[in-house]
Amino acid sequence: MRIFQSGLLALVVGAALASDGIAQSQFAPAADPADVYEYDVDKQSGADSDDAEEALRALRGAGSTAWEIQKVVAVKSFRFLTLPRDVAEKIASEASDRQGELAELRTAVEANALFHSALQREGLQSADIVAVAIDEAEGGLPSEKQVRIYLAD
Repeated sequence: MRIFQSGLLALVVGAALASDGIAQSQFAPAADPADVYEYDVDKQSGADSDDAEEALRALRGAGSTAWEIQKVVAVKSFRFLTLPRDVAEKIASEASDRQGELAELRTAVEANALFHSALQREGLQSADIVAVAIDEAEGGLPSEKQVRIYLAD
């Protein structure tokens, strides 16, 4: 009987040690999501007139951009542009006309791990998003996409 108990105890202890070793070898996320997903992040305050026009074009295409975000699996860089108040006020009426599309866009950003982690990294919320523009790479590689996210001040 003692041999059976000793064998059972050895089996239980061995299983506990093995499960602890397996748990320690699991993937441990890096402190910076950009390192995990391998993208660059740039954040700029203020925008020029070209950025304002691009933000307006991107806002007008928010519905199709939301659909595209759902399919994005790799990004080369995220560029966050904070629009000055005067520019944000100029596109506010367009944003109110497109509240449904803007809500879809924000939901798509939250649902995509790449976009969501980039927002979190910068301490931003999807509610701050005014528009998103996605530029395809010249070579057409999915990993070369460049994303501009326009934010309200």
